[in-house]
Amino acid sequence: LKGRKGGHAHGGARFVLNDAWPAEWRGRFLVGTIHHHGMYTEAFERKGSGYTGKHVDDFMMANDPMYLGFNHEFGPDGGLYVIDWYDPRPCHGQTPEHINTGRIYKITYGDSKKVEVDLSKLPSGDLVKLQTSANDWYVRHARRILQERGANPDVHRELVSILKDDPKVEHKLRALWALHATEGTTETVLSDLLKSEHEYVRCWAIQLLCEGGNVSDAVRQQFALMAKEDGSAAVRLHLAAAMQRVPVAARAEVLEGLVSHGEDADDHNLPLMIWYAVEPIVPANAALALQLAQKSKIPKVREFIIRRSVAGSGAAAITGPKAAPAASVAETGLVFDLKPSAATQEAGVVSAWGKFSQSTQAAKPKLNEKAGGRAAVWFDGKSNHLAMPSTPETSFKAADSFTLSAWVHLTDVPQGSWRGIVTKSRSAAPWYGLWIEPEGRWAFGGGSNVTGCAAIEGWQHVCAVQEGGKARKLYVNGHLVGSGAAADGDGSGDLWIGGAAATKEYLGGSIGEVRLYRRALDASEVSFLAEK
Repeated sequence: LKGRKGGHAHGGARFVLNDAWPAEWRGRFLVGTIHHHGMYTEAFERKGSGYTGKHVDDFMMANDPMYLGFNHEFGPDGGLYVIDWYDPRPCHGQTPEHINTGRIYKITYGDSKKVEVDLSKLPSGDLVKLQTSANDWYVRHARRILQERGANPDVHRELVSILKDDPKVEHKLRALWALHATEGTTETVLSDLLKSEHEYVRCWAIQLLCEGGNVSDAVRQQFALMAKEDGSAAVRLHLAAAMQRVPVAARAEVLEGLVSHGEDADDHNLPLMIWYAVEPIVPANAALALQLAQKSKIPKVREFIIRRSVAGSGAAAITGPKAAPAASVAETGLVFDLKPSAATQEAGVVSAWGKFSQSTQAAKPKLNEKAGGRAAVWFDGKSNHLAMPSTPETSFKAADSFTLSAWVHLTDVPQGSWRGIVTKSRSAAPWYGLWIEPEGRWAFGGGSNVTGCAAIEGWQHVCAVQEGGKARKLYVNGHLVGSGAAADGDGSGDLWIGGAAATKEYLGGSIGEVRLYRRALDASEVSFLAEK
């Protein structure tokens, strides 16, 4: 914020949001200045996706250089309370002789009115009505109490009524915040709000839809359309922020829309916010990043993509949520757990690994005891693979849950074609499994493929989880990097390790422990396996 005097330390900022002060003061911004011993009035003006602030006037200046008012809060009667620590030194602690000289002021307009402050005595219906109060103190505390009382269908219905029917946008937003605080927001409700005529209702719908770090395909399609067509820079800013929360593999279409707005090139927020969402894509998918650079009408985003590409991916940090690891993983539903030490060797090659085997000498992999310091089974990327006949235990419908987990070591990242890690029935659809797809990204294949982050050199833990009838999730090193819909995987073909022989999708690299469960491991169990 800009003041008229040099040298500033501001604090204790508050907007005037009550009906006890004159109407012309509503919405004004008050902020303390400790170096100049008083309070300023500031104003905010809309600029692009956000606001800029400027000094308007002095609000109330002290006649004592010991005044150091720095904390401000409005009470229920509209009075502004100010804490003054009263000391000759404005920064870095009080002088010893003034440690007990602090004071509190109350600033009012006219006479203070007697007000109700114990809102906990009110029924929930009255607390809902207070969401339209002219005094924001009642709005905030009523919302807090509603949240403490928990979810209530009657409260939700009344809040939705305000959200839909009240003409004032501030009332709609308050109702939305209270609905979210009381666990009443659903994807249906929020998706409908994406079409609101009020830009900040659309903004908050975007934010709340992404609270969990992921969105459905239907919502992502709405976001993509908004990124291209919404005329509000503020909405585009919220979309750019939201894309930083969702898995990297789910961002591209929305970002493509955002970079198409040349009018945002000089915005003081959007170029960098869009770039923050784009940056993880560069090491994960160089081809896609280049496409975004070519389509970008925002020079700064285009420049940063090129600079990041030239700099290289380095360690290629994996983004996406990761749960704290469980203490262990129960063997419930375990179909097999293959460890390299249990592989059967003959003449220097692996002829069997559990129930997986290979009768053709040229197609047999080798035991590699030097893959990044860990034992593994090595596949040459040309013909090596192991096969196991299909069984009911390894076949799944979309309604079934399962987990497929593998440790993979790469000395280089394959590009240009699919490479199978552990794949079931690739020769007889419907199939499922773990692959590296042609652009070098991990994929949970079969049905609608779920793609994740870029594969990198060294050891990585890759895990495919299907939650029966709901979703498929792809984890890399314990991080959730992609998700999609559950699908059938009950084809009659063999289960392969190291590549799909029928389609020549062979892996050049080493595979460590492989597990298959007839249940969906939760995120903490996946984290446990990723840290073994």
